[in-house]
Amino acid sequence: LALVAARAGYKVCVAEVDHKGSLPRLFGASEPSYEPSEMSPGVWALNILPDAALAEYLEVQYHMKRVSKILTSTHFTDYITTAAPGLEDILVLGKIWYLEQNRAPGGRRYDFDVIIVDAPAAGHMVNFLAAPLGLADAVQVGPVKRQADWLADMLTNPARSVAHLVTLPEEMPVVETLETSQKLDEELRIPQGVTFANGVYESSLTE
Repeated sequence: LALVAARAGYKVCVAEVDHKGSLPRLFGASEPSYEPSEMSPGVWALNILPDAALAEYLEVQYHMKRVSKILTSTHFTDYITTAAPGLEDILVLGKIWYLEQNRAPGGRRYDFDVIIVDAPAAGHMVNFLAAPLGLADAVQVGPVKRQADWLADMLTNPARSVAHLVTLPEEMPVVETLETSQKLDEELRIPQGVTFANGVYESSLTE
């Protein structure tokens, strides 16, 4: 998707949200970084991890750059994300929102035309996308409510977001994909695009 968009003249950012960060290796680059770096002409990539997202959030929202380095150690981040389920997903989605709004500490500007998020697998994907929607309902006032609403608006606006599901031609992945699609429609109201089927070898199929 990133390469197709880049060939069409768009400036693309691909965001990974796990510790593997395998995307740069596909382009022959080094380890992934939290800040976007250009992998090939028009294609940028980053790896969004919760501790870095929390540090940036504290810096941008509360100008706590020095304090954020102390508060966002891995152990502290694990503690607060365990105490507040869904917070880890909200921090990651918040970084994506900042990229969409072209906001970053230090006045950096990226101006991406397209942002592609390699979201978690089906088992975690619904919870990942539901986190800000649940927080927006649970918290009624204050900055947290306002920021949760920003994320919910981003995810449910078809002009800003669309979810493309990916499956394999096997029974369990297909069932999980159908269930995920139904939840995106009925529970989360998140727009959907096409479904991709990986591992389909046409040469092995009859007419």
